[in-house]
Amino acid sequence: SISCAKVSNMDITLKNKLAMVPYNGSILMLNSDGDSELTADDWAYGWNAAVHYKITENWKAGISYRSEIKHEIKDGTAELSLPSGNLIGSGPVPAMNIQKTGSADITLPEILYIGTSYEIGKFTFEVDGQWTGWSSYDKLKIEFEDGSQQVSPKNWEDVWAIRLGAQYSVNKMLDLRAGIIRDYSPIPDETVDPLVPSGDRWLYAVGLGFNFHRLTIDVAYNYLDDENREFDNEVGKKAPYGYVAPELTGEFKDIDAHIFGVNVSYKF
Repeated sequence: SISCAKVSNMDITLKNKLAMVPYNGSILMLNSDGDSELTADDWAYGWNAAVHYKITENWKAGISYRSEIKHEIKDGTAELSLPSGNLIGSGPVPAMNIQKTGSADITLPEILYIGTSYEIGKFTFEVDGQWTGWSSYDKLKIEFEDGSQQVSPKNWEDVWAIRLGAQYSVNKMLDLRAGIIRDYSPIPDETVDPLVPSGDRWLYAVGLGFNFHRLTIDVAYNYLDDENREFDNEVGKKAPYGYVAPELTGEFKDIDAHIFGVNVSYKF
């Protein structure tokens, strides 16, 4: 099957803490953290394609692809809330609030799914792989109407996620499910920062499926365990007008999440 068009709506809010900002041809060093926020929305289009093949009565396989979707965020509203600071080469500057128009291009990555399942009696076993083309996210660049810009290097990498799952059909009304996912972080050590505190992760899942003729109810519990990660890089080192800021160092630790889900469907 092929889906020629996929419509994507992005309603985006980008927030960031600021230690310094370009101001009047120099650098304004803030006495405490400032805040920046860009809000905007955009519509964009892509396409999907998929093939499902029944190899034998019990053995099935499939592959699907989702194209990149490029969002061009135009005329977003950017608000900067800046505390007092010192302008390099000038002197003290009082606190201020600034509102201006900002734009950014954001590309959602292409994704390739491949998978196979096999039925043995009441058991169904499945293995899936998901490749995500995160290398399209090389930087986050926000351009403002006054000609200034914020550029954050990203240089994310293409990654795979591997999924293993099993289902046991107790009877026509009840299915038991369990699975495990190994998901690798696309963020290299050189650009990891607190904006996305992501490391390699494990996800463990259990669930139940209830079948009542036309009504189906699926209940799931997932435990997400994100591995600890240290970083020591130069993400914050490059600033406008040649100013050199300190290196960014830190650690993400004890990151986990409990995720519950319920899905209800009815066939007419």
